[in-house]
Parts: sequence; structure tokens; C-alpha cells
Amino acid sequence: MNRVKKTRLTIAVVLLQAACALASAGSEEIVDRSIGALLISHDAMFRHDGGPAAFAGEKLYQQFRKAYEAEIKGLALEERFRFLWAAMWHLGFDGHAMEEFQELVLKDCGDLFIERLENYVKAESELQRDKSRLHLSQKVLAGMKKARSQDPAGGAK
Repeated sequence: MNRVKKTRLTIAVVLLQAACALASAGSEEIVDRSIGALLISHDAMFRHDGGPAAFAGEKLYQQFRKAYEAEIKGLALEERFRFLWAAMWHLGFDGHAMEEFQELVLKDCGDLFIERLENYVKAESELQRDKSRLHLSQKVLAGMKKARSQDPAGGAK
């Protein structure tokens, strides 16, 4: 191969790597922007000065679901996982919304989520640090396992 062809090939490889890096950075920004908007919405709905808005939890879950469908669903597995993991910790879903959240996670990245959640529960139990985070993670894990046992085909790999 002559020098010109090698140079062109090298340039093509570098441009491809740069494009992949930009796409990855764009995905991270989408996740960060989406979860940030949901956190701001959460804070606005659950303010203490005027009490929570009527049906705030359900409204927040619907905003979460819209963001997931419009912005997150088409991203790579790891980015979808980051979005769902952050939502679990910071959006405070409960009741019906938590059940819907668990079903969505199972369908999207259930096996990965359960594996990382089991690892988290194990590590947090050994360290005995934050009991509220441990309780939440155990609650979510139990709900996901229950939902999976009722619909074994529902969990995504």
C-alpha cells in the first residue's frame, strides 16, 4: 500500500473514532439533561412551601416516561441504564408508579439492572452505611424479581 492510501486510511479511522466519541458524548449529555429536567420538575412538584401538587407522583412518572420514550429509549444500553439508575435514586417513585418503573426497567435492561442492584445491596449491606438507600434498593430489587417471576419473558437481557 502506498503512502497516500495509508494516509487516507489513517484519516478515515481517526474520523470514525472522533464521530463515535462525539456520539457517545452526545448520549451522555442527553441522559444528563433528561434526568436534570426531571429533578427540577420533582423539586417544583414537591415543594414544602405550598405542599405537593395534586397527583404529583403520577405527573412526575408521566414526565419520566415521556423523556424515556422520546430521548432515552434509542440510546446504548449503558446510557439507558444510567438514566434508569438515576431515576430510581432521585425521583422517589412509589405505589403504582414504582410498579410501572420496575416493569419498564425489566423490559429495557432487566438483567443488567438486577445484577448491579444485587451487587449494590451486597456491598451496602457489608459496609452498613446508608440504611435508606439499602432499603430502597432492596425494595426495588424484590419488586423486579417478583414481576419477573410473574412474567419470565418480560425481562430484557
